[in-house]
Amino acid sequence: MTTDATQRHRPIPSRPKTGWQAWEATTGYISLHYSPDATLKVEIYPLGEVVAWAATFSWSQHQESVRDRVSLGDVLTSLWQQIETYHPSLMEAPDAKTRRPIGYADEEWLDQPTFDVVSRLVGVTETAFHGQWQLVIVYRAVEKPEDRVQTRLIAQNGETTVGGRGPTLRDACRALFTTAAVRFRQFVLKL
Repeated sequence: MTTDATQRHRPIPSRPKTGWQAWEATTGYISLHYSPDATLKVEIYPLGEVVAWAATFSWSQHQESVRDRVSLGDVLTSLWQQIETYHPSLMEAPDAKTRRPIGYADEEWLDQPTFDVVSRLVGVTETAFHGQWQLVIVYRAVEKPEDRVQTRLIAQNGETTVGGRGPTLRDACRALFTTAAVRFRQFVLKL
């Protein structure tokens, strides 16, 4: 049992190093305090000559979405702004406020090794499937670490579908890359 005095002196967790880690912490907090089904979903897809990003966050009976943004940071910042607009009391507790995915610069959304893997995955996917693809990343704060991040490549109007999973975004993207390597090779050799 905690008293008011204990609550006041409890240390506040430090701010996560990257925006992605802040989203993981936020999803975990919402999963623990509001709804165990809290889910962050990110989509990457070609939109004309550029790569576009979409994101959806859902918990309980709530869902907020943002589409057609130019970067991971842009889409996740916009998504959080929308959540705070429509659900302002969601992260009011002091320990929750430090987890919020706000105030991250463009280069602070992923650590460098994760950024490299995601960038390589997007580049190779575009080279192989020429504008007919979609990458999906799903994060849930589940007990089994290897199931927390799930990735999926959908290409050629659903004819090609492969997936990967792992405890981190980097691990899940690497697993997807490994699983999709045969498909990449098939379609690159056709060029």
